[in-house]
Amino acid sequence: MKAHPMTSSFVRSVLLVSVMALLPATNAAIATADTAVNKEFAPFWTVYDHIKTYYVDKTDDKKLVDGAIDGM
Repeated sequence: MKAHPMTSSFVRSVLLVSVMALLPATNAAIATADTAVNKEFAPFWTVYDHIKTYYVDKTDDKKLVDGAIDGM
């Protein structure tokens, strides 16, 4: 038996609306995780910005990040 063309279109529309309805909840969870991570990295970014601004010689971003990782 052949499906009515409107049926598959309707099903796709329902699925799309369902997925769109879930996005705010997903985004809220991601934002919460980002906030927690940002709090943990705040001291790192403060020191990083300070070095970039005030260090005597020009600094290389990759060297700074690699040095921070090596220090950990």
